[in-house]
Amino acid sequence: MLWLGHTRFVAQGADWGGMITDVMGTQAPPELLGIHLNWVFAVPPDIDKAIQTGSPLPTDLSADERRACDQLAFFYQKGVGYALEMANRPQTLYGLADSPVGLAAFLLDHDAKSLKLISRVFDGQREGLTQDDVLDNITLYWLTSTAISSARIYRENKDSFFEPKGVVIPVAVSASPSPIERRLRDRAVLRRAWDTHGRYSRVHCASMLIATRLIATSCQPRSLASSRVACVPTG
Repeated sequence: MLWLGHTRFVAQGADWGGMITDVMGTQAPPELLGIHLNWVFAVPPDIDKAIQTGSPLPTDLSADERRACDQLAFFYQKGVGYALEMANRPQTLYGLADSPVGLAAFLLDHDAKSLKLISRVFDGQREGLTQDDVLDNITLYWLTSTAISSARIYRENKDSFFEPKGVVIPVAVSASPSPIERRLRDRAVLRRAWDTHGRYSRVHCASMLIATRLIATSCQPRSLASSRVACVPTG
């Protein structure tokens, strides 16, 4: 960003872009005023381990925190099949690079919630993604032949999907009911509820990107008054 002439900027990330943005937050270069996520890394390691192993949870969890744990447990049990396949045998998915129909099927139905959100547009609903949004996503993978190479990140990644990394700069979080709600501790967090958009909220909620500016506006208004702030979208 400095090469582009931006001396102050904020970063926005979702899904794997959220992972990148979170790492940027841990590096905390002085020019980075804050980050915005819709996948927040804030599950304490002991709780994450308890959920994965079925061990007892802490007794002092609130009702919302216990509900978040239930959501995460369901995700581990029912929602990560596609990720496990890509992590264990990414090259076995070569059919995704050989058949546009196979690629489309995998992208449309790799987890139940995504299928529900995507299918509604083909049932005539106008809320959320458009048919062009869905086709654009599939076409991007197909024309660039990146279905397999993008799968390998699940094998190569060594970081936890949900544990905090120690971000100390301001963070904004857009949370909808469908992504897993996570326990937030020791962060400056600006939260906004998105009711209907789930995993793909970043595609059709362009206003969510404005939250990246709100981070800096709410935390450092004086510094913003005299300079432009750029947004770095990472996913």
